[in-house]
Amino acid sequence: MAVIKIAKPGKSALSTDERDLAFSSKLDYLKEQASALVDTDNNGDLTITHNLGYVPAFTIFVADYSDTRMWFSYDMIGNVYATSTQLVIQSAMGAIKSKVYYALFSSQL
Repeated sequence: MAVIKIAKPGKSALSTDERDLAFSSKLDYLKEQASALVDTDNNGDLTITHNLGYVPAFTIFVADYSDTRMWFSYDMIGNVYATSTQLVIQSAMGAIKSKVYYALFSSQL
């Protein structure tokens, strides 16, 4: 398998010392499996079916439906959890209709 490397300034991507690299595809990074910008229902609830077969790591940001100039990390303000088949968001933005951006990763929780 091919390896992608990006060297730090002044270093070589051919180096065998990983500290010389800004990125190497050999290392474990969050790899996005799915993402979308979606709307919740009027109560701020949303269930997303993913069927990944494992409980994925995820990130979620929410904004007021009518004003998307400010986004908030959802883990700071709401109840969210993942199962091996779904991502469940409850009462986003204080139980009002909201905009939600989510990303699911290949890393398992």
